[in-house]
Amino acid sequence: TKKCYPLQGIFVLFLMAAMYFSNGLVYEAGGKWVRSCFTGTEGFLFSLVRTYAAVTLPAAVGLVLILMLPESRGAGEETIRLVLFLLIGVPWTVFITSFTHKPESFAAFGLALTAVSVLIYPVFFRLEVFLPAVRYLSYLTPTGIFLNG
Repeated sequence: TKKCYPLQGIFVLFLMAAMYFSNGLVYEAGGKWVRSCFTGTEGFLFSLVRTYAAVTLPAAVGLVLILMLPESRGAGEETIRLVLFLLIGVPWTVFITSFTHKPESFAAFGLALTAVSVLIYPVFFRLEVFLPAVRYLSYLTPTGIFLNG
């Protein structure tokens, strides 16, 4: 059986939530003007840069803290997993957030994404032991790729 890594799981869920909710700035008062300054591709690239800026420092600090844990998977593996998570996760999150057009739907989808993530990813327990299909469903998101390897 594979192990669960609760601290790595909580860390990556925090980063995923930070990525998602950093794209919610357009719903603040006066936040729409930034989106209207760019065309489609430029707006997507701006969202990527903004999201990377929001999560780079927390990711670096979290990596250092994870490397201090006795259950760390090793510096090389943790670093590679985190870099891949960020390279895949930020564009995925920016793409996902483009489907929400109202602040209410943005908040509801973000909370639902976080709640489902806690259940299907091997953070505290491995649900795939009971439902094997969950393992394959979790690979549809960057968080599942980071935690399942």
